Amino acid sequence: MAKSNFSKEYKALRELLRQERIERGMTQTELSSALGMPQSFVSKYEMGERRLDFVEVDRICAELGIPLASFVGLYQEATSQTAGRKSVGSKKGGRK
Repeated sequence: MAKSNFSKEYKALRELLRQERIERGMTQTELSSALGMPQSFVSKYEMGERRLDFVEVDRICAELGIPLASFVGLYQEATSQTAGRKSVGSKKGGRK
């Protein structure tokens, strides 16, 4: 199985974060400064060289001024065309 940071879904996440940053007129340097991180932090996650966790995505969304729930909706729209996508609770014994 391929690493998830190379999946279509992870690529969509990275592209959405980049798009939202650009639409708000922020540079990588401005966003990284707001996050208290080096510019390379933003560059690396946008390029797929660094994996983000949920808390980091939440902080990035906050600095971009987009509610996390709205961002999740955008992510779901972007990934809804992914072939063979299964919901979290679709496996036997999974969450419902």
